[in-house]
Amino acid sequence: MKLPSFEYFGATTIEEACSLLHKLKGNGKILGGGTALVNYLRHRVVVPRAVISISRIRELDYVRYEETTGLTIGACASIESLVRNPTVAEKYPGLYSAAKGIGVPAVRNIGTVGGNLCLDTRCIYFNQSRFWREAHMPCFKRGGSLCHAHPSNKGCQAVYQGDLAPVLMALGAQARIASLGGQRVVEFSDFFSGEGKIPNRLRFDEILIEIKLPSTGCDQKSAYRKLRIREAIDFPLAGIGVAIKTEGQRQFVKSVRIFAGALGPAPVELIRTEEVLIEKSVDEEVLQEAVEQAYLEIEPGKTVVDNLCMPMYYRRRMIKVLLRRAIEDALSLRPSKDAA
Repeated sequence: MKLPSFEYFGATTIEEACSLLHKLKGNGKILGGGTALVNYLRHRVVVPRAVISISRIRELDYVRYEETTGLTIGACASIESLVRNPTVAEKYPGLYSAAKGIGVPAVRNIGTVGGNLCLDTRCIYFNQSRFWREAHMPCFKRGGSLCHAHPSNKGCQAVYQGDLAPVLMALGAQARIASLGGQRVVEFSDFFSGEGKIPNRLRFDEILIEIKLPSTGCDQKSAYRKLRIREAIDFPLAGIGVAIKTEGQRQFVKSVRIFAGALGPAPVELIRTEEVLIEKSVDEEVLQEAVEQAYLEIEPGKTVVDNLCMPMYYRRRMIKVLLRRAIEDALSLRPSKDAA
């Protein structure tokens, strides 16, 4: 399909991009690698007045690590740059696994970290052709007042399907955001709105410019596992990001954070599941208790919604499998494998 008509701007500085967004007052879209946005434009899922490319802002293309400050990632760094970075693979294996599970190398070389984190939510009733959408009543994402996936719900239940977010949230990452008024830093746990219509808390004139992760010690481990139909190209239908700090040979858990993604409008922390693991040595009994608690914590119609190509009840059951494998990967309870 042909692209719709829009103005195109190639920003070369952060200030220029923010200025353009401010002038457009919500009628502009940021273009990073374009692996998602171009498809949205072709299908008229979004029809902005202008598209602002930030791919030429070189100051946003980097992956750096320092022992004292941790890992910093520019929003325009390619996803493949995380896969090829030996420090990421060694010190942040969960992030490495999540990045490697996105698409194929050709996609990862084009797609950016910022683009993956700022993905719009998806829904089987919305991500369709323009002809299909116009044959139905407008939903929340089209300016209407209903959710086709869950008609009784008062809000949009489109699903956020980014891979990187769950493991970044588990690792305690922060987001640096820029606008004409300056910069601000937020925890990634506060970056997402939990509302399918507008998935993140970026204001119309703001840009995500950097992701920062704290330094990891030898006692912290991480992992990511995902459910998908076709291994090479599909968005996750469920995902689990885990970060665990342990001590001793019996791997006594000092701290743990677990986030589940691709279940609803935002990744969710499985707090009660974390409580099962904390201050315990992980054996088969504890692991089984944790996965059963995760199943109970994923509530149908609330935590997990039924608007993707795979039923929510199956995705809920698969959380048990994904969590078990993620914990086993993180704690080396069996030979590590790439994301499922």
